[in-house]
Amino acid sequence: MVWDATVKIMESLFEDVWGGQQAITTDHCVDVTLPIALFVIGAAGFGRSISWKDDDSIPAGHQMTFKGALHVVTTDIFLKLIVPERALGLTKRLRNVRLAFNELEQYMEEMIHERQNSVKKEARHDLFSSLLDANDVDSGAAKLTISELIGNIFIFLVAGHETTAHTLSFTFALLALYTDEQEILYQHIQGLSASGKPPTYENMPLFTHSMA
Repeated sequence: MVWDATVKIMESLFEDVWGGQQAITTDHCVDVTLPIALFVIGAAGFGRSISWKDDDSIPAGHQMTFKGALHVVTTDIFLKLIVPERALGLTKRLRNVRLAFNELEQYMEEMIHERQNSVKKEARHDLFSSLLDANDVDSGAAKLTISELIGNIFIFLVAGHETTAHTLSFTFALLALYTDEQEILYQHIQGLSASGKPPTYENMPLFTHSMA
């Protein structure tokens, strides 16, 4: 699922955002890699597709979009950790952080209730659904509460978001410094993509030059 989501996200970046441009410049590489990591987490973690050109309309009962709340939470989670709850109303940024956490929690609670109460169960393979499915198994073991389910997802967010984004940033920086290696990698990928079709997960072992 992560592979397929990443391919779609990158295709959208190339076609919808960068389409038609001869050259792309950015002041900070993380301005590109952070959204990539965020969108992948949205798909693999929550089963919600997020694109570069999502509609920014806010659903009824909310003050932020899911995409906006997820972005603020993953970017400013350190503020939530170090600033006392009573101090989160002192500045505009802190108030926005508090709102984003409340909004994301509300979105997740809605997703839990929606999937638990759905008459027709859809086959989902994201982490959020896997946790819900495991929690629904009648094994006699103690089950996670809604807050515990949400807590597990937050751990996934913290562990996966910035780590992935900054690793990609350093990778791109090194490729920019060592242009000979960049060209070798480019030709390697081109050779494996000769058919013009996006690579599939089954093709991953063939990308030997890009493996760590």
